[in-house]
Amino acid sequence: MGTTASPSFESELFDTFGEFNRDWRRIAITEAGESQLQGMIAGVKPGSKVKRIEQYVNACDFCKKINGTIATVVDANHPNKDPNTMVWPGKNNIGRSASARKRVGEQLINRTPDEMYWLPAGLAHPNCRGRWVPEMEMTSPQDQKFAAIVAGFLANT
Repeated sequence: MGTTASPSFESELFDTFGEFNRDWRRIAITEAGESQLQGMIAGVKPGSKVKRIEQYVNACDFCKKINGTIATVVDANHPNKDPNTMVWPGKNNIGRSASARKRVGEQLINRTPDEMYWLPAGLAHPNCRGRWVPEMEMTSPQDQKFAAIVAGFLANT
């Protein structure tokens, strides 16, 4: 038969370790999504195109801005990476911000471009639900005609 912690012991634990009390569901969703997307980008042949798809209408402003963006996958060692049009394995927004300004002392100053969110290979931010999908080029008129039929069908569902 097990013992149960007394309310005072539970309070003591919470008071001691409260700073570690995290939203583990959010962390799990974020880490799973980040791993899936980074792995997908790492497995795509350099030079291929991918398209960003945001899953929710109420996505954040940054995610709405990058929704539909088509990017070229490049090797992480590519010498001339364009952060606005390219993604590579490991590219993320850790240490970056969606906020255009930051507080320094008593002032708000503009962030530099290297401090701002950029097009990530993985998730844009914690709890993000964005995804990359392969961008397929239509190589024949039949492909384009079929794509138009499917798009029309999906628009009516």
